[in-house]
Parts: sequence; C-alpha cells; structure tokens
Amino acid sequence: MLRTAGILFTSDRGTVLLLRRVPDGTWDYPGGRLKSGETPQQAAIRKALEETGFRCGHSGRFLCRRVRDGIDYVTFAYSCEEFVPRLSREHDADSEARRPSIPR
Repeated sequence: MLRTAGILFTSDRGTVLLLRRVPDGTWDYPGGRLKSGETPQQAAIRKALEETGFRCGHSGRFLCRRVRDGIDYVTFAYSCEEFVPRLSREHDADSEARRPSIPR
C-alpha cells in the first residue's frame, strides 16, 4: 500500500490552490509519498514546503482519507489569506479554482 498525504490550501475568497504537474499536465494540490517513519501530517507539511515554498507549521485540519487502487491518501485543509507559491520542478504552473463546499 502506497501511503501519501497532501494539503488542500483554501482562501477566504473561496478558492483553492492547484498546481500543474510536469510532464502529464494534470492539476492537483500539494502532496506526495510518506517517507519511512513519517506521519501523514509531517508528510503533508514537507510536501507543501517542497512544492510551494510555503512553510505552514502545521498541516491544518483533517479533511478526508481515501484508500483506493493501492493508494492510501490523507488530505488536510489549510486556510490562508493568499497563495504565492514558489513552484518546484515538479510543477510548471499554479492556479486558483473555486472551492467546493468543505464540511466543517
């Protein structure tokens, strides 16, 4: 089972941060594989820093966990005022999208 985690960054303007992955051009939020001994929270914070340059200090609140097709993915929601990502070489663009309704 591949264990992964990510952070869905949300803004007060009702948007979420999306990053376009290289080379397939798919859009997603920051996240990736857990390293050995790492918790989902630690992995989400590390991947957010690696992929956006954003040092969030905590992973935000638990949003959901999905286990499908051999992948265990934990998602956290983190609220911030604005998105100014510094993209890693894994991504070639960022965008804001309208945020879906996120349960509280």
